[in-house]
Amino acid sequence: MQDSQRIQRRAVEGREYPAPLYFAVYALYDRDWKKVLVPCSSVLGKEFICRKLEWDGELAAGLVAAERHFWESYVEKGALPPPDGSKAFDAVLEQYFHAAEKKSAVELVGFDGKLSRREEIMQQISGLEKEQKRIEQEVKLFMQDNELAASGKYRVSWSSVETARLDVKRIREEHPEIYQAYAKVSNSRRFQVRAA
Repeated sequence: MQDSQRIQRRAVEGREYPAPLYFAVYALYDRDWKKVLVPCSSVLGKEFICRKLEWDGELAAGLVAAERHFWESYVEKGALPPPDGSKAFDAVLEQYFHAAEKKSAVELVGFDGKLSRREEIMQQISGLEKEQKRIEQEVKLFMQDNELAASGKYRVSWSSVETARLDVKRIREEHPEIYQAYAKVSNSRRFQVRAA
């Protein structure tokens, strides 16, 4: 069983440690303790918890091996690890490949299947979002003018919110000098997929 799976299982079954705590404690204290450690932490500034953590040599060795593999495979070679779908990986891609070279192109080889799967996923997401919206509309129709609703399992609020926004289009037209003085230009890359 992979180390992360063992940690996740413990976090779910024991309801004691989130996986990042296991990783942090083993990474920090790998060479300093061999039997039992009692890490303590503040939880959102509201609760102070201490839990007994028993040494697991197999887990520690697996973490050290994973760290070594990552260091040797990616850091030393200056290579990016495989994408994992995280926002952190998006940030790294933005940092490494911030601006596209104008008029440059590359042949897209080996991605048709993945892009087809992406299209399927987007259709599923769209269907699920419609279903979510329909359920919300049914609840709102039931609530009518009421702000709160509750059942034995859920509490729903549908509150009135007042928001003030600047009319950017009007400011740009009527006071272009003010718009120019306060306009903040940002650069990013837009990812789009279309049928060929």
